[in-house]
Formats: sequence, structure tokens, C-alpha cells
Amino acid sequence: MIKILFIDTNALLSFFISERATPTMRWMFSSEGAARYVINNQVITEFEQRIEEMINNNEIRQSTADSILSLFNTHYKNKRLKVVGKDASIEKTMEGIYRFLGCMSRPILVTCNQELATKIQKQGYQTINPQIQTPDEIQTLLTKEEATA
Repeated sequence: MIKILFIDTNALLSFFISERATPTMRWMFSSEGAARYVINNQVITEFEQRIEEMINNNEIRQSTADSILSLFNTHYKNKRLKVVGKDASIEKTMEGIYRFLGCMSRPILVTCNQELATKIQKQGYQTINPQIQTPDEIQTLLTKEEATA
């Protein structure tokens, strides 16, 4: 069964902005396999706001931001990253995905935010933290989930 991975804002940013989670996020997006990636409009809005903040804080140049946003809008948004759930919260979007899948398979949240991960885990969802989990650990989790779903 194909797993649905919900990518939150900080995990999405780490794909485009080099940091500790970047190699794992790039591995995840380059991997062909049993996972589909989703985001919602809230993540898109937060992503764009964080890019703007990074420009204002002189963390990245305007040209870098323009390149990131162009790449995101042209190659990832609604292509590699399916936009679902409109403006719902992460929790409501994940619950909607679960119901859409006939309660047969729970989506997995990909986040670097431990507070959010703990909150989601209390609701019965798995999480992936690309800052601390290796590709092998993630692959094992996805394979295990596929077998038990």
C-alpha cells in the first residue's frame, strides 16, 4: 500500500534551504517508491512567509528566494507535492486524508518540530523527523507500515 506523507512547513523549508535535515529530505523526494507527498494551503502560506522572513533577516538573498519559489511553484507544488485540505490545520488535513483512505492507512507527518510531532503522535499518527532519522530508518518505517496497514 502506498503511504501518504504530509510534509509540514519546516520539513519543506529544509528541502530548499541547506540545514541538517536537507540530505534526508532530498533523499525522500528523490526516492521512487511507496510514498506520496502532500501539503496543504496552510503549509504553502507559511512556507512563503518564512522565505520572506529569511530575506528580511538577510539569511538569504532575494534572488535565492525567487529561485526557491519558482522551483517550488513550477516543479513541486501540485506535482511532487499534492495540495490537499485547502486551509485546514495539519491535524484536520491528516484526519481528512485518513477518512478519504477509508480508515485503512494513516498518513505520516514529516516534521522537524518535536512539539508538533508529540501532538500528532497522541492522535495515533506516526511521524518522521528528517533531522534525526536516517534514510534507512525511514525506509524501515515505511516498509513496516506497509506490511501492517
